[in-house]
Amino acid sequence: MNMNSQPLQQEELEIMKKDEEIKKKLMKAFQRMLKFYGMEIKKDSNIERTKNYKERYKNLIRNTHNFLRITRILKCLAEFELFEYQYEWLEFLIKEIFETKELRKLENSMKNFFIQTIKDDEKKRYFLKKI
Repeated sequence: MNMNSQPLQQEELEIMKKDEEIKKKLMKAFQRMLKFYGMEIKKDSNIERTKNYKERYKNLIRNTHNFLRITRILKCLAEFELFEYQYEWLEFLIKEIFETKELRKLENSMKNFFIQTIKDDEKKRYFLKKI
């Protein structure tokens, strides 16, 4: 993180949201980070494990600074109104944390941070009920 950087202003965000090239780059960066975490976007925006997910999950769990990165990515998706991807990723993470327990170390972050990135109160309640 660059401590000298200025916070993104709402006017700047609005300009960026209208720029297709910026949105394309944002999605490419999102896909890159998912792959780094052992996940990938499939058709219909579904997120699934990659073939090497076990190795990537170990890295994710071992390096807890990644939990903060996930929060930032989820918040970014919300700011750019890419809710479909935000919700799909949250659904996938909930499954991996609470059902398969592969990512159970992310449980506190899910409850305290990940779900808090959701702007819509009704959707937030929906996800809170799932956990």
